[in-house]
Amino acid sequence: MERPYYTLEIQSAGCQYDVRVNDVSIARDTEGLASTTEYPVSQYVLTGENAVSLRLKARDGGAEFSERSRCRATLFCREDGASQAARERLTSLEFTGAAARTGRGVEPSPDLPDQPPPTAETADDGAVLARRVVTLETPFPQWLWLTAQPLEATPDTRRQLEAVYRQLWGLLRTDQRDALNTLSSVKAQELSAAYYLTPAQARAWVGFEPMLDDPEAVLDELDFDGLELEIFGQGRLAHLADEEGDGPIVFTDKDQTIGRYIRTSFCRTPSGWTLIR
Repeated sequence: MERPYYTLEIQSAGCQYDVRVNDVSIARDTEGLASTTEYPVSQYVLTGENAVSLRLKARDGGAEFSERSRCRATLFCREDGASQAARERLTSLEFTGAAARTGRGVEPSPDLPDQPPPTAETADDGAVLARRVVTLETPFPQWLWLTAQPLEATPDTRRQLEAVYRQLWGLLRTDQRDALNTLSSVKAQELSAAYYLTPAQARAWVGFEPMLDDPEAVLDELDFDGLELEIFGQGRLAHLADEEGDGPIVFTDKDQTIGRYIRTSFCRTPSGWTLIR
């Protein structure tokens, strides 16, 4: 394909999950409701080995899954602009509660004989951890975060990130478009490469301009309470987020009924912290 478009489809019921591509959380669920959702993931896919992984708990947060519990993550690819019907399955990783009765619950996927089998283990807290690797060739450049500095979950790292969030929030509060575009320029460039976007389209994907242009959207006060420092992306990405993965940058409709979170992940290079995803 000349312009591949990668997506991850998650089908789940009766279990809590955190589904990742290359150790970046694509979606989380803490309620265990039945759902099927497809997410664009080109910005996390790379040339070489790519890992799809699951972290699963029972619907009540425990380790005892019902026989009807299930979670399946499937990585697809189709030509940019093509319909969903044209997508090609690249790999999949499937857990069922029924299989968990006799093992760790991860299905072997015999219909993918050319790929290494999935691996699975049980974490100390009883969660099922499953992983599968697929090798891909992509037209994308090497994403900056892959060569960024390794990070550690320390109080100093958190203090630095809080300062970065305060800077970002201040620019949003005062609607400083040029400064926001500079701060998010690397993210916009990489989104443009991943999804074949124009500069204006990439800025819209970053998310700042649509919120600032919406007269019904109000920037919430910055609040770090209840947010944890998370290090992910093979130890090179960081953000502050709650258990749902939502961070501190949120706009709320004027009627206070809908909160719209802007996803913000950072990496650190010799020149400092960079908004990268």
